Order: sequence, then C-alpha cells, then structure tokens
Amino acid sequence: MERIREWYDSPEYRHARELREGGVRVGMLFVEGTPPEGFTLPA
Repeated sequence: MERIREWYDSPEYRHARELREGGVRVGMLFVEGTPPEGFTLPA
C-alpha cells in the first residue's frame, strides 16, 4: 500500500487529482496481493 500512497502523492498524479477534485466522483479500491493474470505494474 506504500506504493499506492507514493503514487497518489506524486507530482505526476497531483496535477490530475487537482483537475478532477470537485468535478467528478471517483471511487478507488486497492488490494494488496498478486496482480491479476496478464497485469503488470510499472517499475
């Protein structure tokens, strides 16, 4: 979950987050464990 927090607070995502805040409703679900088959996480 630490990687999720790093991504969420990253400068790259911060701009997108500021654009959507107040404009849309977003729901996210993050689950620790093995990614689904065929899915890879960026390095």
